[in-house]
Formats: sequence, C-alpha cells, structure tokens
Amino acid sequence: MTPEAWLGLATVLFFGAISPGPSLAYVLRNTINGGRSIGLASAVGHGIGMGCYAFLFTVVLGAALAAAPDIETPVRIAGALLLALLGIMFLRAGLAKDSTELNQHSDKTESQSATDYSVHSSSTLSTSATPTEESLSASIESVSDIQTRENEHSVESMSPSSAFGFGFALAFFNPKIAAFLLAIYSQFVVAGASLGTKMGMAALAFGIDAGWYALVAVILSGRVGSGLAVHSRRIDQLIGVLMLLFALLFLRSLRSV
Repeated sequence: MTPEAWLGLATVLFFGAISPGPSLAYVLRNTINGGRSIGLASAVGHGIGMGCYAFLFTVVLGAALAAAPDIETPVRIAGALLLALLGIMFLRAGLAKDSTELNQHSDKTESQSATDYSVHSSSTLSTSATPTEESLSASIESVSDIQTRENEHSVESMSPSSAFGFGFALAFFNPKIAAFLLAIYSQFVVAGASLGTKMGMAALAFGIDAGWYALVAVILSGRVGSGLAVHSRRIDQLIGVLMLLFALLFLRSLRSV
C-alpha cells in the first residue's frame, strides 16, 4: 500500500470511530461511574475487538480476491455502495434526532399552560393529602433511591477484566461495525497482500479505535464527553456526509482504473 492509501484508510477509520453510538455511551458510562481504569479497559477491549474484526476481513477478502481476481471490481463497487448506504443511515439518524427534539419542544410548549394551571390545583390538594398517600410517596422515592444505588454499585464493582470483555464483545458482535469494515477494507485490500500489510491494516484499526476511546476515558469524560453526546445529531450528519463523499471518491477511482 502507498502512503496515500494508508492515510486514506486511517482517515475513514477515524471518522468511523468518533461517531456517537453505544460504544461511546459504554465507555463514558464506565469511566464516569467506575473510574479511568475501567474506562481504559473498556477502550482497549473495544479496540482489540475492532482490530480482530479488521484482520478477519483483510484475510477473507485477500483470499477471495486471490482465488477469483475477476470479482475485484464488483467487490469494490459493492463496498462503496454499502458505505454510501451507511452514510444515508447516519444522515437519517441525525435528522430523526432533530425531528424528535422539535416534537419534544412543541409538546413542552403546549403542556406549559396546563402545567401552570395544575400547579395551583396541586398545591391546594397537597394540603389535604392523607398519611397513606404521604407514606406511599415516600416508599416510591425510597425504592427509586435503592435502584439507583444498585445500578451505580454494579458499575463501580465491575472489574477491569469484565469491562475489557464487554468492550470486546460490543465491537466484535456489532453488525454495524462489520458492515462498516467490509465497506472500507473492500477498497484497500488487494490480492497477494503480505501478512505484514494485513496485520498493519488491522493494527491501524485497533490503534485508532482504542486510542480514541482511551482519549474519551482519560480526557473527554467530563463536559466535552457530554457535549459529544448532546451534539450527536450534528456529528451523525457530518459523518453521514463524509461517508457519502468517500463512497463517491471510491467509485470515481474505479472509473480511472
């Protein structure tokens, strides 16, 4: 592979890694509730899962292209179209989040007057609440507090090895990651690629993925990490546009071959 190809692969992998989703939520949650060691273990486990997946795809695609060289162009076209489909999915996810927020804002505005009216009624009725009602309310709050403490304890008691294992499984058994890697590596794997090149491509996926989530665990777990989650719709839309752009560039490169 040429230096330009390595740079292109790294760029696409980076934008795939920073996309908000279950992986980001998992690492942030573990870091905030369990500490940096748990967050780092989650990040390394997720990165190794990503690297194993990447190595598997490089080996399988390389073997398929070596056995049947005629399928190279169809495979690359299918990969580019799959990447475009993923880009459209990211765009739709971002637009759906925008629509949801608008609906929530509208519902909040419509219910504001009813809420203001009910405040006065509630203050009047609350003065006549019976001891049974008060004890029931206290019981509900007590159960809620117990459940919250149990959830926090379950995360805080998670060992680094458990966080590592869950992080690995989250990456390795994620069909979205499988589709993304198939779309990307179909553009870069060639027949006859050496084992060192395949391992390098897998190591690049591991390094970018684990490095990003380790950065999240060590530095971005505070306000910046929360900001990523808050602005996830914009990030989804940006990554969707970039994936469509990469797909077009891949298809254009095939025309010049």
